[in-house]
Amino acid sequence: MNTLEAKEPDIHDCFISPLWQTNELKPILLLTAAVLCAEPRRFDTYTFNAPDGYSANEARQQFELVKKDLTRRTFCQFILQQAQPSLGSAQQDLDAEWNIVVAKEYSIKSAPLTREIEVPGAPQSIVRSANTSYPGVGPVFSSLTLVRLSGRYVGVLLNASNLDAASACQSDAAAIITSIRLTATALTPAPLPTTTSAIPIGNTPQQFPGSPGWLPSGTGLPVPDPSLDTGKPVGLWWKMGTNSAGVTNAEVHIFLENGIRASNPRPGGPRLFDWEGQTRQLGVTGVGTFAIEGGQFIQRYDGFENKGTYATGADSSGPFFKSGSSVFRPLTEASPQTISGVWRGPQSQITFRSDGTFLFGSGASASGRSGRYRLEGYLLHLLPDNGPAWIDRVGIDGETLLLGSKLQFRAK
Repeated sequence: MNTLEAKEPDIHDCFISPLWQTNELKPILLLTAAVLCAEPRRFDTYTFNAPDGYSANEARQQFELVKKDLTRRTFCQFILQQAQPSLGSAQQDLDAEWNIVVAKEYSIKSAPLTREIEVPGAPQSIVRSANTSYPGVGPVFSSLTLVRLSGRYVGVLLNASNLDAASACQSDAAAIITSIRLTATALTPAPLPTTTSAIPIGNTPQQFPGSPGWLPSGTGLPVPDPSLDTGKPVGLWWKMGTNSAGVTNAEVHIFLENGIRASNPRPGGPRLFDWEGQTRQLGVTGVGTFAIEGGQFIQRYDGFENKGTYATGADSSGPFFKSGSSVFRPLTEASPQTISGVWRGPQSQITFRSDGTFLFGSGASASGRSGRYRLEGYLLHLLPDNGPAWIDRVGIDGETLLLGSKLQFRAK
């Protein structure tokens, strides 16, 4: 957060308190519509109008607009967040976004004030405001607005250094908020599964697939069957890779019809890709877009661009596509029939039996390493007789089994 000197605001006198009441908002919104003619800017899965006089800084997870008054030594800052799926109610959405965007970043210095607001085309939008303090900056007035659109919401955080700055940018705030529109490619995650699943679900965003205690969220985008029928790949595909220890492993990728791609896609369920959960991971996410342009397979993610000559084909192992020297092969769902048997990898062996039991290793080395398993879609739930259970991705490609990122080959 790049700001100038700030002084302590009084939230009860601040413009934001009367502004966001429904009966006061309408004239400001009408004024905004009349004076704002800026070309819409695109961020994440929505567009918005950026008022004049602001410097812009677009990052992977946020879009920042800042205007400073060097004479008065004040600032006005807007931070637009990535669109998120609604949790059900405006209050639930606001609590979730407030905790991530404000409570974890700022020290809250006053009791937050919360109000529903009237935004054309965005019913049940809501705002929460409080006096806060930011490390290295000092007192700040913070107001988080949630624009709720078609089962999703966009958070817009306003930070102002003092009351004069807050009052000066009130029309800019209304202009941004009322201009937000989801794009045609905006994604709506699938609802919670309605059928009983053998795989438990839960909310463990701090953990990763394959670790004890991790559970798929139960929400996400449907994973299509792998195919090249549309002229481009869709579904789950894998290629050979090498981990940090120099061991050969599998790199799993997902490609969706609308151009979304992700490496090591986070499962949301047996047949769901938890796009929202993965895009909110800290650091590198692997989420981005792909396209075939001029004979090149182009992937853009985390500020990188990866491209290679695109080609498709088939060999004795089945269909594939290439991006430069990288060869991608389809990953299909495993079934009790296809997974049954002995599989060997580098210094490992696992046996799946048709009665729902498994065995790690062989002979005496397998003592205490047996248990039961549940298989559904692309998820495998392993329940050892001695030790914690865990859930990981699983898929089949002919005589190759992918368990997490580990490659196993059917024993001959």
